[in-house]
Amino acid sequence: MIEIEDVVKKLPSSWIPSPALTTVTENVISNRTSKDLPHDFLKFHELSDGGEGKLKDIYLTLWPLADVEKLTKEYGFQEHMKPTLIAVGTTDDAFLAFDFTDNLGKWVVFPFGDFDLEELCEISTSFADTLVRFIDNRFPKKAADLLL
Repeated sequence: MIEIEDVVKKLPSSWIPSPALTTVTENVISNRTSKDLPHDFLKFHELSDGGEGKLKDIYLTLWPLADVEKLTKEYGFQEHMKPTLIAVGTTDDAFLAFDFTDNLGKWVVFPFGDFDLEELCEISTSFADTLVRFIDNRFPKKAADLLL
C-alpha cells in the first residue's frame, strides 16, 4: 500500500497546498468527525490542511479539516443522502466524500445537483490510492464517466 507522504511528493507543481494542520485544529476536529475519517486522510492534513490544483484533467479542491464537518452539514449530505457520508472537497463538477457505511469505508464522488444515492461512484477504499487516481487520471468506469 502506498503511503500518503509518498503521494504528496507526487502532486504536480500546479497543486497549491494549504498550511499543515495545527495542533489546536486537530484537537477540535478529533472530538467530532475525525473518528470516522481514515488515518491516511488525517495524516494528509498534518502535511497540508487541504489544498487545490489541476491534476491532469480535473481541478481538485480539498477542504481544510476544520471545514469538513461544517460543510457536510450545510450541504445536507448526511440528512438527504446518507448519515455515513462525510464530504471533504470538490472537483470541477462533483463532490468527493468518504462513506463509512461498513468497517472499511470507501471514497466516493457524486455530481453537484440532486442528491441521489444511485449517483455515488466508488473510487477506492484508501485516501492515498484515491489521490493517486486523481494524479494519474485513472478511475473506475462509473467514476470516470462522471469526472472525465
